[in-house]
Amino acid sequence: MKIDILDWLKGSADNSPGGASSKKLSAFWALVIVSSPPVFMWAFWAYKHNDWSMLTSVLTIMLTFAATCLGINAAEKIKGKANTEDNGNKPD
Repeated sequence: MKIDILDWLKGSADNSPGGASSKKLSAFWALVIVSSPPVFMWAFWAYKHNDWSMLTSVLTIMLTFAATCLGINAAEKIKGKANTEDNGNKPD
């Protein structure tokens, strides 16, 4: 199981068919690694000071960010543009 996950992640580096989607991995890292620590720090501060007045703002920002990160990939799949290698260059 652990080896399968590592192979899946490693496959995303060389764009193998069995690898993870780079857009999904980017969204995951943006949400989990970049966004979560500030939100958890704010939640700890809010708990310590018993001030939850900004809860709706923080949740709105986080959910909008998550929807944007994950929605980019979904929108391209709907339009049929996902997983194409076309960079605007036409073959000869």
